[in-house]
Amino acid sequence: MKRKYFKIITITGLISAEIVYGLCYTIFDWYYLVSLTICFLLALLFFIQYKIGICLLIPLISVVGNFVGVSVGMSDISSNIWSLRYAIPPYAPLYFFMIATFIVRKLADMEPILESKDPLIIPILLLFFYITLNIIITHTTYHFISWFLLCLNISIYYFIINVVKDEVFHKSLMWFWVLSGFIVSVLVIITVLIHPNIPIHQYPLTDSIDFFVKYPYWQRRGHSLGSPAYTSLILNMTSSIVLGLFIYETNRAIKILLFILLGFYIFANFLTMAKAGLVSMWIMMHFFILCSSTLRKKFLKIAAGLNFMMVVFIFLSSVFTGYASRIFGGSDKFSSYGTSIGSRFDIWKTGFAAMEKKSLILPGLGLGGYDYYTIYPHPHNIYLSFFFDFGIIGAVCIVLIMLVLFKEFILNESKRILLSQNNYYEIMSLAFLSGMIAVGLHGIMEYSYGHTILWLFLGFAISTLHLSRLEKNKNKINNRIP
Repeated sequence: MKRKYFKIITITGLISAEIVYGLCYTIFDWYYLVSLTICFLLALLFFIQYKIGICLLIPLISVVGNFVGVSVGMSDISSNIWSLRYAIPPYAPLYFFMIATFIVRKLADMEPILESKDPLIIPILLLFFYITLNIIITHTTYHFISWFLLCLNISIYYFIINVVKDEVFHKSLMWFWVLSGFIVSVLVIITVLIHPNIPIHQYPLTDSIDFFVKYPYWQRRGHSLGSPAYTSLILNMTSSIVLGLFIYETNRAIKILLFILLGFYIFANFLTMAKAGLVSMWIMMHFFILCSSTLRKKFLKIAAGLNFMMVVFIFLSSVFTGYASRIFGGSDKFSSYGTSIGSRFDIWKTGFAAMEKKSLILPGLGLGGYDYYTIYPHPHNIYLSFFFDFGIIGAVCIVLIMLVLFKEFILNESKRILLSQNNYYEIMSLAFLSGMIAVGLHGIMEYSYGHTILWLFLGFAISTLHLSRLEKNKNKINNRIP
């Protein structure tokens, strides 16, 4: 019976795809059909094995998830080039093929689509219903695209926590995170050496659809198809995963490889000159060393070596970029707005002023409203971005998310995650907790909630914690069996 349903859905899907594909030949030019053909072949590949798509999704989101995409119907705000961050990313079709295949297989096997329990279900559902109500009221192209992208991010989060189910697949995905960090680090080196001065490449596809690639920085700072701060965020996430793998692995050659890669990522991070990201990395590293049952015994020795290495990297990055004033100075003289703490207060004041001017203190400025109503690209604070766009509801959601994460990782699992890690999942749970601490600290001075990489990383963190608990319960059951 299951195979019968699977065949029916498969045949129906293939016939529908062939019809749509044939009609496209009468509508679009040949160069659009090349992209369509690639997407169609990817769809067939993911239908055979959708897990391949998850592996590809990690480097795609890491490398092109910030300033590469397709903007649709954005002419009403085209004067603000920063608004192009609200565009459909190239990994969106890839993800839709994966999720469609995943749902088809679940339906064919008569299995529930959502299996894992999500501790963040209440704040996420509250946020989802509120933004949906917001889009119904505003019904503008700009807000609709923002709504679509946030729904995409939330769905990726749920997809990860319901698909990553076994240790072998989890380890494979961690190595794709390591690969992503390597690609990002290489791009950082290249951008420092070549120093491209190309603010934006925009290619019109139709009258209302444009494809663009944005290189947002003209300073000699390293980045990877995105801002240096975004690049630093990715490198901090990847470094935390490398730390976890380094502790778990027993093969000496692999441990040496991971140690070299970690040093490469730290050096690339310094080349971004993202001060908030570097401070977050320093705190994350020391937190992991202090909490790791393997490294804690030699905390002073390891911490001293780490700090010495970072001092060396500060010197090397300053020489390599010729931009030492960025780390030791208070602001960025090459930017149209500063990067010091004082400028952050100016940015936040602008957001509050916009809310007061529009009388939107309680409901917020709307989905993506901060970028729309102010002269700044984002609030430079992940927590305030919820409040500026969603008002009191947004503030409640972010507070609930922080409380739940604190409860799940610190209060409930302090003994297994913070004191003694006895298996792979417990070690990686500590790694993801360290990474989230870096993200949380960095988020005080950067970002908004809209970056897909944040939701992807959060999905892996929750999934790893869930698998850790399953492993714990399985061990309890095995211990009871005489």
